Amino acid sequence: MQTKCSYQTPRRLCDVITPLAEKRIGKLTKRPWDRFRPDLTPWFLVPSGKVTHFKHGKLYFNWADKTHDSLLAGLFIEKGLDEKLGAVYSSRKAKNFIMSSDWNWFRFITAVKDKTFFDYLNKELSNHLTINFIIDGGYVSEPTSFDPYQGKNIAWDQYTFTWMPGSNNIMFSSSKRKDFVLKLHHIKTVDDLIHELTKISEDDWLWLNIHIAIKLDITSSTDENNLWDSNDLWNNFLSSLSNWIK
Repeated sequence: MQTKCSYQTPRRLCDVITPLAEKRIGKLTKRPWDRFRPDLTPWFLVPSGKVTHFKHGKLYFNWADKTHDSLLAGLFIEKGLDEKLGAVYSSRKAKNFIMSSDWNWFRFITAVKDKTFFDYLNKELSNHLTINFIIDGGYVSEPTSFDPYQGKNIAWDQYTFTWMPGSNNIMFSSSKRKDFVLKLHHIKTVDDLIHELTKISEDDWLWLNIHIAIKLDITSSTDENNLWDSNDLWNNFLSSLSNWIK
């Protein structure tokens, strides 16, 4: 299903979703990826007022591509560096990237492994929706000089897959490989995705960003088929991800 919206930027989409999300989740903080370009940059909606928020699952709003003709809205979860690396990288900055037991990643990967994550989405979401799984990451060899939110070209790999609830099929959409660490081309089913996420989650040095999102084509018309407002987006998709905003 080709879904559309009249919201023109990630910032605007974040603004209109915030009050709906706060009714379910509680107080949330809006954070831009690049605070110097608020109307162009992606936006996070975070369940914390702290500036460093890698450990939290959060809502994330971004452009779908460089044309700025469409938006992505969904869940964003990060896998940081293994706790045992904290003994080597103990600076204040590096500690932000070392996972502890309260990182939301552990809840997420457990639910992926036992399939409860997909079972829940199968139950909650329409099988007419197309869900994007965007997976990017790479090795962090020097945490003291690393910042995944800086606007720099990090030599990482990125894969995009699409999935429709109710199906076991995963469709490969695109890839951009610079680091050649992630090798996910062979993924064709939900079971394949679960297997690969389980395997790469055990890599101590690997940083992962996972964005589970729906694409919204931007339109200026208010008389379009499949035109979603903020309530539609929340009720039909984002609310089903709210358990992971922690």
